[in-house]
Amino acid sequence: MPRPRSFVASILLLALLVLGVPVPLRGKGGKPRAPMATKGDSSAKRVAYKTSPLPAERNCTRGEIAFLSGAFAEAAACFARCARMARPSPDRFHFHFREALSRARIGEFDRARALLEAIPPTLTRLHPLARFHLAEILLAEGKTARAILAFHELIDTPGVPRCILLTHLAEGYEAVGDPWKSAEYREQLRSCRVETTTFGSISDGHANHAAI
Repeated sequence: MPRPRSFVASILLLALLVLGVPVPLRGKGGKPRAPMATKGDSSAKRVAYKTSPLPAERNCTRGEIAFLSGAFAEAAACFARCARMARPSPDRFHFHFREALSRARIGEFDRARALLEAIPPTLTRLHPLARFHLAEILLAEGKTARAILAFHELIDTPGVPRCILLTHLAEGYEAVGDPWKSAEYREQLRSCRVETTTFGSISDGHANHAAI
């Protein structure tokens, strides 16, 4: 005659206790503990998914830390993975933006330009900043006259860091041999305060944060 299941379970539990194996019977608050999930069990996967950060979030956090640490190549790779995971959401353009600035910092101007040019005008807060950094890339490439024209188009655009833009204009006019025009913009800089952009200026050595 087969023994009842409860009897068999009691014998197994007693054996485990005798062997010194810890067997928690109650969870927090005295509630019965849920059955342990085996490897590959779908419930275990769901629990792990809820308690650990999403892959896109982990990559983006790593990218920001890498950027702030000056590891721009690593940051670019992290943001590229974030963008792939975010498709087809418009959020991918925010990751493309960060990837572009990372690549610009290590001289990958062609890739940075392609990413910035792909940002649509419908993203009204991101698009002007993309144009601003495109002008900075022109300046970094030595295409000073084109950069000056691009900065002039953005000089009164909301969301564009005006004081950093004026600094670039002053430097640009100095580079093309117009010290009087350069002095005019340097005079305007006297009324400027400290500004931040999303990841700073691609021509400086630091990264200032401001949420987009």
